[in-house]
Amino acid sequence: MRYLKWIAVILLAGFGISEMVLNIEVLNQDILLRLALPWYPLGYLLLPMWTALLLLFIAGFILAVTLEIGAWYQYTRTIRLQRQQIKGLQDALERGKPAAGER
Repeated sequence: MRYLKWIAVILLAGFGISEMVLNIEVLNQDILLRLALPWYPLGYLLLPMWTALLLLFIAGFILAVTLEIGAWYQYTRTIRLQRQQIKGLQDALERGKPAAGER
């Protein structure tokens, strides 16, 4: 169980590499991408398939890193807010305690 994650990653990487090797003819073909806004065509982009896949991978990686940073920010923000609440409750408790000589 300890190495299950790494075995899965290695198997997926091996599958990806084997697919690239077996489909090398297709990867050498060009792909035509039509760039357009809903109301305005911007143009066409002609790329080799491997370049398009590489750009897609990079875009996905950037999206994953961005989402991870957002999750980290929310997590640390929650911790900061909880610390502020705890400090406020501790201060309220200290103010509510009687002094040592008042008993």
